[in-house]
Amino acid sequence: HMLRDEDNAGYRRVMRDTLEFEWAWAADKPKAIVVDQAAQAFAAYEYGQLVRWGPVSTGSLGQTPSGLFHLSWRSRGHRSSIDPSWYLEWYFNFIPSRGIAFHKYSLPGQAASHGCVRMLERDSQWLFEWGDPPRKGAKGTPVAVLGCPDRHKQWHSASFLQQGVSLPDAPPSTVMNCQTYTGSTPATQRKTIR
Repeated sequence: HMLRDEDNAGYRRVMRDTLEFEWAWAADKPKAIVVDQAAQAFAAYEYGQLVRWGPVSTGSLGQTPSGLFHLSWRSRGHRSSIDPSWYLEWYFNFIPSRGIAFHKYSLPGQAASHGCVRMLERDSQWLFEWGDPPRKGAKGTPVAVLGCPDRHKQWHSASFLQQGVSLPDAPPSTVMNCQTYTGSTPATQRKTIR
């Protein structure tokens, strides 16, 4: 079953109660984005206040690394470097060296991409217009990718939803390769990822 714009109202209600409405680390930043791979969700913050959230689909085999990145460049549409027949709309890159970006694509309710962060069309279009690319002397909007996907711990399970998403005091200072990751990162341990 694929999540579409018109049938994700239930997901949004559930995640509204699961995500943190404030993030102290982002309080002094005009904008910041979080992608929680265990939850397969994103959250956007302005000066530490949640302004938007929604479902995503990250790398199915852990190709989306966790760490702190920045939005880099955007294109209304872009051909995939993996398969040129894939046209990726509302493309906003945040790991240029690996071609990893936010973009519109189908969401199967789990990690399923080749490394990019798939979004619903309305979320990818919103991010495309809201996010800031780098400017002279300034980096683009920060993107904190947290944890790694875990097929054994589904975001829609009662235990996950009760635990919720716990944002770290600060994003990880180093990049973590999720391709060799084999277990889940509980919310209480997310603060210690390095």
